[in-house]
Amino acid sequence: MAIGPVLAASGSADVEAAVAAHNTLRLKGFAVSETASPMADAEVIILHGATVAAGTQVVPPVNLDPNGFGLYWFPDGGIPCPNGITIDRVAGSTTVILYVDRI
Repeated sequence: MAIGPVLAASGSADVEAAVAAHNTLRLKGFAVSETASPMADAEVIILHGATVAAGTQVVPPVNLDPNGFGLYWFPDGGIPCPNGITIDRVAGSTTVILYVDRI
């Protein structure tokens, strides 16, 4: 059952349980854009887990320059994340879109 893109609210706060746990949840990819005004550097960490404290890092931190954007896609079915997905916004303000699937 594909669930497609999930928008994690724009802003500078963490988004715990951006995607709820599901035993077949997979992170297929994500897009991140820096949205601060005035523009500034941003850093985002994608975590496998329901909270920042309990989550484990899925990929290296995403660092964006002012007005930066990144699109990341994982081959071979994506990354298993059965405990859910959390967004840790370390610095700056961003919009994050997660591309997820439940197989």
